[in-house]
Amino acid sequence: MIYSLIVYIIIKMKKTGNKFIILILFWVLLVSFIGIYKSYFFAHSLNDSFIVPLDGKAILNNKILKLDEKQLLRKWDKIRTIGKKSLAIIEWWDGSITRLGWNSSIAIEELLVSHDLWKINISFELLNGKSWSNVISFIWEGSYFKETFRDTEAAVRGTVFNVDLVSEYVYVLKHKILLTDNKW
Repeated sequence: MIYSLIVYIIIKMKKTGNKFIILILFWVLLVSFIGIYKSYFFAHSLNDSFIVPLDGKAILNNKILKLDEKQLLRKWDKIRTIGKKSLAIIEWWDGSITRLGWNSSIAIEELLVSHDLWKINISFELLNGKSWSNVISFIWEGSYFKETFRDTEAAVRGTVFNVDLVSEYVYVLKHKILLTDNKW
């Protein structure tokens, strides 16, 4: 799109002879494009993911979390929700969301965002309980969102799905997930 816009400007510049106005227009468009690019991609350049406990009790590693307060997540963190009415939301760096139901626990295995943003890898294991994930569809090759549970791995993008280890089911809404067996 930008290339065709530049070609159009060059053609107009030859026809109109008003090079100064066209040059100003080109710089305005270029600065606008750079601003949009930076605001979209670099607003999250810290690649932070968070957990927010909404109800009941949630524990990050061995720390009890306060309700409605964001807590930064890192690789190898373990999260547990305790109690019948507990609920926690994980806001992944790429905009995907995972909800942890009551008496559930996960272990974060990977939170990788490359410097150039071409590789975004999120991976966690559901140890027990329930999870619900809404995974964004925007992804580059080599990136993934994976959830493992009971020697099974679900690799997804652009999907809404539930994993319930209590009732032993996986539910996918209007999309597909790829399940693979992790046993060797």
